[in-house]
Amino acid sequence: MTRRTEKAMKRFWWMITASFLLAVSPAIERPAFGQAAGVTSAHFEDVSESTGLSLRHHSPFSEERHLHLAMGSGVAWLDIDQDGWPDLCFGQGTAWPESTAQINENSSLDRIFRNQRGKFTDVTLEAGLLNARYSMGLAAGDLDNDGFVDLMISCFGSHLLYRNNGDGTFDDVSSQLNSVPSILSASCTWIDCDQDGLLDLYVTNYVEIDLNNYAVCTQSHRNRTVPIPCPPRKYPWPADTLYRNMGDGRFMDVSQSAGLHDCEKSAGLGVVAGDFNGDQIIDLYVANDTTANFLLINDGQGHFQDHAILAGAAFNRLGEGEAGMGVSSGDVDGDGRLDLFVGNYYGESNTLYRSEAQGVFLDVTAEYGLAAPSRTRLTFGTLLTDFNNDTWLDAFVANGHLSDRLNELGLKIPFRQRCQLFMNARGARFREASAGAGAWFQKEIVGRGCASGDFNLDGFSDIVVQDLNGPTALLQNSGDSQNQSISLLLKGRSGNRDGIGARVEVVLPDQILVRCREGSSSYLSCNDASLLIGLGEISQAVSFRIQWPSGALQTVTGVSPGTRMIIVEGHDAKLLPVMRVAP
Repeated sequence: MTRRTEKAMKRFWWMITASFLLAVSPAIERPAFGQAAGVTSAHFEDVSESTGLSLRHHSPFSEERHLHLAMGSGVAWLDIDQDGWPDLCFGQGTAWPESTAQINENSSLDRIFRNQRGKFTDVTLEAGLLNARYSMGLAAGDLDNDGFVDLMISCFGSHLLYRNNGDGTFDDVSSQLNSVPSILSASCTWIDCDQDGLLDLYVTNYVEIDLNNYAVCTQSHRNRTVPIPCPPRKYPWPADTLYRNMGDGRFMDVSQSAGLHDCEKSAGLGVVAGDFNGDQIIDLYVANDTTANFLLINDGQGHFQDHAILAGAAFNRLGEGEAGMGVSSGDVDGDGRLDLFVGNYYGESNTLYRSEAQGVFLDVTAEYGLAAPSRTRLTFGTLLTDFNNDTWLDAFVANGHLSDRLNELGLKIPFRQRCQLFMNARGARFREASAGAGAWFQKEIVGRGCASGDFNLDGFSDIVVQDLNGPTALLQNSGDSQNQSISLLLKGRSGNRDGIGARVEVVLPDQILVRCREGSSSYLSCNDASLLIGLGEISQAVSFRIQWPSGALQTVTGVSPGTRMIIVEGHDAKLLPVMRVAP
């Protein structure tokens, strides 16, 4: 049997299995949509200007529309000074070919903003983030377990790795990563793949570009031709990269020995880490562009096998490969298992893969109301976040097309598009709430990276969005509901200091909430390290259990709604002051 025949057989049997699961899934007891039709929405206001985030993304298009110039950049929440207020770092683009002019304050640099009680100050030059390359993915994590968050930035060209000195400055230690300048990398994430307590680094690689013969493409319609960014099939597809943290400041490329070269060739864009088969070992899920997605199951020693086809997470329910962009994971239906949400191309739907147990997934996009609203959008950024604190994870997507000249061909495919907000109706269905979510949701942008975090510490999750060649948006959640939340910042001791990979189970009177500490997600982006967990209208104290990456279990009891706390593995929790600061 040839490899192509084997793949076709796997796809066939998955379609048979998916049909069976769809047939029997109604027997699973789930709340009906009508029972939850009164779910409250969330309302947002763009406060970027009033908070000091006067920033525009910079990626001027070339006449030929070179591909990487349309891909955009990510954004990361990270507390660089450990003051409890999440700061922000933005990736930036640059013109092609890249300029070699001297870097100064007017250059198109990645930008880092310090959060001072809900107001932001640009500290890029002081921090030492002097990068004028085209930046793609951002991931924040404590690579040396010294208590200060470090920063990885994947680029078109050599990657950037910044070590936090603990005084507001960073050292460039990029020489530890043997990246290839011709590879256009995308999202990246921190993950302790071999369970040694040190954060390793996974980087998705999109395409390899011949710098001396950069492929360009055109599209024709009705006797007109315009340049467009090339589809990924016009370029070679490199394997993704895994860097093992050696513990002495060095990183080793272990991609081949980790099994990544055994995966099918692909153009990777989004990645998220989590325990996707319930064996208490952190795995990886990769959204690939036009080919099968990866579900990389970890054997606990840092070796991965792709189970996506057999697990039902490689294709949509019709057995079709989609153009995956961003990806997020979370328990959307309250069964304690991590589901997957992938943003896809215009004309496709975004895809919600519901975990059915033991690493098997089912495409339930249509049943959950997410298919039709997404077919006329091209989604890059994806978030699964409880925006109204009702205990159910909602969905936000950042939309925008790749090609800006299709209207000249008479094609009614918009370049600038509206972002969307979907509220979760008690795990049974999502309903679009964009129309009532605020004036910004009526604005058309070219959405790329996005991330969630509570920038003003009011107990509600806010959103930051990168607009390709447009102004950054900081969407403050008005917190109109009376629902409560708790905020948990995890600090590991036996495992990695950031607690990346930890699982938190919060016990409520009628349900158990599961939230996980991730290294990054969405598209090219990184959410706030603190887990903000909505509790609904509950007034009594709650308890929760933490499963640390080291395997240790820790129970915390008597936590009042509205509490912010630091939890150190194996120690009593430390309460933090509750802030109510509005910009």
